[in-house]
Parts: sequence; C-alpha cells; structure tokens
Amino acid sequence: PDITLQAICTRLEGMRERTPRGRTKWQPSSVRMLLERAEKLGLLE
Repeated sequence: PDITLQAICTRLEGMRERTPRGRTKWQPSSVRMLLERAEKLGLLE
C-alpha cells in the first residue's frame, strides 16, 4: 500500500510488462491512470 508510483514503474519494467500503448518504459502518470480506472471499476479497496 505504501509503494510509490515510480516503484510500480520499475517493477513493471522488470517484468517486461508493456504499457497500454505498447512501450517498454512506464511513466508514473500511466500507472496512476490505470490505478484510478481500476478503482472506479471496483477492483481496488
């Protein structure tokens, strides 16, 4: 719960997970957008 957006970016890059646009480099704003979308859908507590 206390992980930073940049730390999430680093983990996603380490897992070689692609961004929604297919890039390999994650930006904190992209992570925040996905977290906000997941929250709106009720996927986060």
